[in-house]
This record gives sequence, C-alpha cells and structure tokens, in this order.
Amino acid sequence: MTQAWRELGTIIMLQVQLKPLKEGTDHRVYKPHTALHPVDAFDLTKEGITAVVDGQQVYDAHHMRHPLSRYRQSNPISIGLTSHYQRMQTRFGSHISLGIAGENIIVETEEVLFEDALMRGVAIQGEQGLIQLDGVFGIPPCKPFSKFCLNIPDERGEPESVKETLQFLLKGTRGFCAEPVEVGTFTIRVGDKLWVPA
Repeated sequence: MTQAWRELGTIIMLQVQLKPLKEGTDHRVYKPHTALHPVDAFDLTKEGITAVVDGQQVYDAHHMRHPLSRYRQSNPISIGLTSHYQRMQTRFGSHISLGIAGENIIVETEEVLFEDALMRGVAIQGEQGLIQLDGVFGIPPCKPFSKFCLNIPDERGEPESVKETLQFLLKGTRGFCAEPVEVGTFTIRVGDKLWVPA
C-alpha cells in the first residue's frame, strides 16, 4: 500500500557535526559550539552525511567513514523541530538555541510530535522527489546534554533535576534519528519540505 503523506514544515537549517559533541572520558562534558557547522546543503546515503565545508568534503560524525564515527544502525541523519526547541527554551532558557542538540535538520513547525507518531517513517520533498526515511526513533537523552540544558557546572553531582530533564527529553523532544529507505545519494537543501504520515 502506498504511504499517504502530509507536509509538516520547511527545513530552515542544515548542519553537520564535525566531531563528537561530548568531551572527556570519566566526566563527559557537552560542548557543541565547535562541533557543529551550518551548511546550505548536504548529501545523504545509507552510510551517513557528507557536506562541503570551507571548500573541502567532510563526513558528519555519524557517517560510517568519519574517523571518530558515532554511526549506529538507523542514525545516519537526525531531525529536530522548532516546536520542540520552543518547549526546551521555555523550560531551560534561551541558551537552547536552534540546532544546539546537534540535529542535522531543523524543520519549522508548530506541531509537537513524538516517536509513536512517526513509526511509519518520514519523507523529505526536494529537487530529487520524495526521499523516504524509516527506522525513526527519538534520540536518547544523555546526562551531559541534560546538565547543559540545566546550566549545571560539571563538577557537581546529579540532582533530581537531571533525572527530570532526562524524562522530559525522551521520545523525540531532543530530536529524531532515521535512515534512507533506498540506496543512493540524496541531496538535501535548506527550503526542502518534511513530510510525515497522513
């Protein structure tokens, strides 16, 4: 049966993650500012994302060929929603700027969606037609990002607010991961549309 889609919103931001977002070993610290680089377009395959940065082709940190690859099955690309950022900014403050959680794509929408609404996948409408993505799941929140949200200095312990933050970020509030259904190279650009199951 052919999947029925509806338009959710427009891609207003693309970025690649050049290196891991967390630094350290025993006490990992969330440091996104030097790891993320905005781009106008990138290429997606089942192996992950590549983009041109300062005239050179680079691998996203979740690409299989990145030297410090964070690749796992179903995470070649990640998607965030402006509606979810509004929820995070309301709870934590303005330092939770668009894309700070590291998603490759930010989509402008007023809808709040969780992973159970995206079990049938999502799709991106661009110049190549409809690019279908499946295996969608909410990015699991971590303690370093939770502490970053709470502005907790890293030398402190883990108060109850960290546990509450982890629970708040579950099921897609921090964004979603997915992978392309078909084999090939798909170019995604700012201005493309994200579609969800109708």
